[in-house]
Amino acid sequence: MTVKIISRTELGPSSFDHQFSTIQRRVRKAPYDKGNYPEQVWHGMLQIPKPEKKEFFMAEVDSQLVGRIGTNMATSYPGKGYVGFFEVDVSHPESDAIAKALLESAKDWLKNEGAEECIGPMNYNTWFAYRFRVDNPQDQIFLWEPINPPEYVNYFKSFGMESLEIYQSRCSDKNEKVAQSTEKSYKKALEHGFSPFKGEDFLLKNMESLFKLSLIGFSKNYLYEPISFPEFQALYVPIFKAFDFSTGHLAKNDKGDIVAFCFSFKDGQNLVVKSILVDPEYQGKGLSNALLHLCSKEAVRQGLIDFIGALFKKESISGNNLSVKSEVLWEHEYHLFSKKIT
Repeated sequence: MTVKIISRTELGPSSFDHQFSTIQRRVRKAPYDKGNYPEQVWHGMLQIPKPEKKEFFMAEVDSQLVGRIGTNMATSYPGKGYVGFFEVDVSHPESDAIAKALLESAKDWLKNEGAEECIGPMNYNTWFAYRFRVDNPQDQIFLWEPINPPEYVNYFKSFGMESLEIYQSRCSDKNEKVAQSTEKSYKKALEHGFSPFKGEDFLLKNMESLFKLSLIGFSKNYLYEPISFPEFQALYVPIFKAFDFSTGHLAKNDKGDIVAFCFSFKDGQNLVVKSILVDPEYQGKGLSNALLHLCSKEAVRQGLIDFIGALFKKESISGNNLSVKSEVLWEHEYHLFSKKIT
């Protein structure tokens, strides 16, 4: 069997991009097709001008497209390169060889660009999809978390990639307990002159303020890279319209400036807390727990039962704080992998 690797540079964007965008639909099987993006989304991502240094590859066997990968140099971290957009037909009898050929092509391209480390899976940067789920991925698949066949993890490990960072989602019992345990922080925040507010469309109405706060709040995150306001809008407006954020809350200072927000939404009978951001100038005043109180209290009012802290770094203080309020019912784990390039 011969695996033919086709690059975007070789074939040309006009022919390559459409074929590349169809591969996820071609190779993903249930239940891992639950989070598939429409082909126009993948096509649009290939057209994004940044990062400037990027390349994409498809794998072909017997005239059939059986896999793909994308790779780019990190914009803000010299010597680091990313691999993402990864798909392989796991049902193919030579899937291991296909995966290896794709990863080798990406690694060779990164080496030629001067990269010393290959990190993935990551589509461009951490604002986009990244990480693989590594526990039993058939159990409780959610659209807001990485969805991947377990074979993808094995392909990366077989290629010599090792866990670089570990993230978790934790489900706790229950929202009522979280609301009770954080009530003191909420009262403390009120005493400090902060005023919370909410609304189902609060995110869209305060997009620019949330963008500025996100740049500050995420700036210390691992492998953070800044983006522009138009890029932020393009990423988050579809998300804001797709989920129910009526549980989310923001906090203003006594001048009326937004200084904190809790990015939470409903998923079935669950409250999902994705991010809590507080302006560094106002940290240490109980705003994180104050917002958790309001979000969980609203969740109880809406009949939501369980509390999920989603996609936090395993050892992070904020991630752990989301689970200590009550009993942990289940955990999902996700890894970001790395390999030195020699």
